[in-house]
Amino acid sequence: MAANGDKHKITCAMDHIIDAQMKGEISEENVIYIVENINVAAIETTLWSMEWAIAELVNHPEIQHKIREEIANVLKGKEVTESNLHELPYLQATLVSKFEMKPPSEMNKIDVTEKGGQFSLHIANHSTVVFNPITS
Repeated sequence: MAANGDKHKITCAMDHIIDAQMKGEISEENVIYIVENINVAAIETTLWSMEWAIAELVNHPEIQHKIREEIANVLKGKEVTESNLHELPYLQATLVSKFEMKPPSEMNKIDVTEKGGQFSLHIANHSTVVFNPITS
């Protein structure tokens, strides 16, 4: 049950947003703005991850060659689709390795002890910054 006693049960972030609107705490325009921002953030994050993965493949032509070889040998001229992706284990492994979250090693940590941090980023104290450089 929601805090106001109605039958609306809060189970996720969207429920909190809808609950706030139902209580009159935010307007419908606010709800639309929040949802649009969530969608844009998700799309941009995915896009940046894909761009990074493609850039890494450009910098590692040997991996790119193995992927092309696997596609040619397995699919024999057919297009790569979601339904035949399971037939391409090297491609899958390459994609998974680019998008999985790994704890950073000591050399991959960014110093955030100084004001502004090493790269003048605004990072909260005690934050962990994770990035995944490619390894051959």
